[in-house]
Amino acid sequence: MKRLLFTAGLAPLLATTALAGAPVPPPENPSATFMLGIAEEFGDSASDADIGFTAKILSTNRPQSFVLGAGVSFFPWAEGDQFGLDIDGGVLLDNFAILGGYDLLRQKLQVSGGWVPTLDDTASPPPPPPPPPASPGGP
Repeated sequence: MKRLLFTAGLAPLLATTALAGAPVPPPENPSATFMLGIAEEFGDSASDADIGFTAKILSTNRPQSFVLGAGVSFFPWAEGDQFGLDIDGGVLLDNFAILGGYDLLRQKLQVSGGWVPTLDDTASPPPPPPPPPASPGGP
């Protein structure tokens, strides 16, 4: 059962890594962003799944794209360690992200989702630069 859970958690991470290497045109305004949300960790047979709060830094703010992330989590109802440090991979939607990863401190698989400030696709592009000044002796 542990192998199945490990494989299920590792598959999105590998797919994200493979797709992240695919050649794509760079976004117009690439920038890292953050996520605030809820996390669930599982993989320990001694206890039920733990639910907590998480904050992550994500690799891009471009909606409808794959992202890599790292974050910290707090599990107030967990027995033992309540803080986690995780690495993740997932998908960024419009103002929402879904990630899967691994908690390095608690040594458990993690699934998380939450609010993310993303680029607004409906925003108007910046105005074009002004034309160069005319030369005084030219046509």
